[in-house]
Amino acid sequence: MAQIAKRDFDVFDVTGQRYPQWKDDIIAHLGAMGLEHTIEEGSWATHQEKQKTHIFIRHHMNESLKNEYIRVRDPYDLLNHLEARFGHHHDVLVPRLRGDWKNLRFQDFTSVNEYNSALFRISSQLEYCGDEVTDFAKLEKTFSTMGAPNLQYARQLRRDKFTKFTDLIAVLLLFEQHDKILLKNDNMRPSGSTAIPEANAIAKFSHGRWNNRCGRGRGRGHERVSKPKGACLKCGLIGHWARACRTPKHFVDLYEASIKQANKGPEAHFISDAIPLTSCMPTSNTLDIADYLIDDIVGTSNL
Repeated sequence: MAQIAKRDFDVFDVTGQRYPQWKDDIIAHLGAMGLEHTIEEGSWATHQEKQKTHIFIRHHMNESLKNEYIRVRDPYDLLNHLEARFGHHHDVLVPRLRGDWKNLRFQDFTSVNEYNSALFRISSQLEYCGDEVTDFAKLEKTFSTMGAPNLQYARQLRRDKFTKFTDLIAVLLLFEQHDKILLKNDNMRPSGSTAIPEANAIAKFSHGRWNNRCGRGRGRGHERVSKPKGACLKCGLIGHWARACRTPKHFVDLYEASIKQANKGPEAHFISDAIPLTSCMPTSNTLDIADYLIDDIVGTSNL
């Protein structure tokens, strides 16, 4: 499929709302191509040049308009037909443009560039329709619509007595940039607040002296401390060294007492194979005094 030629600007539709801009684009591009003489009355242009201009104009027209003017071959006649049909369109645009100019306010825009663009768009269209917009009208429109937050700016700018609207826009852009910087600084540090200390100035007090190497995070040169694998020698718990033990003293005393008792070992009890005392005892329940003093009696008889 053949490649479709790229259009240099938007096509002109049957509504005719963009006829002034479209006509200016046609004349400007034909001048850049060296074909502006082909749309003049009594042109001395060759047939080939006229055909190039005719193709260029139709390429930037809506399909409906192309069909309506399909029998018009001369570019000069084609533009005359379009002028007769849509040339009065500026009379229709004037009421709408005047309403837009009346409702235009500086305080309705968030930036100076947006306001400047809207003002120039309306003023240029009014000038095309025959209503000239002077610099004084533009300055007065800006001063009178700045709104309550910018009253001080409006008074100051009026005292400066600007004569060119472009000079006023340059000053407004400068004020806007200064306001952005002030708001940014205020948001970073509100009024009355203290400055945030620098992260690199944080020091840690350890073991009675300042240790500037101890900061946040694990920086370069940080020494990893390994956890103990065995039990604490002080309290017997796992997970810390004895020098860092924080177990209460009464628990530590109980642990040490249990260790000492374990180190003594079990007590040795005397075990004998002799006949129990109960087997030597008489079977009667009554005992005689001789049962207890037999050794004494024998001892005395020997004497």
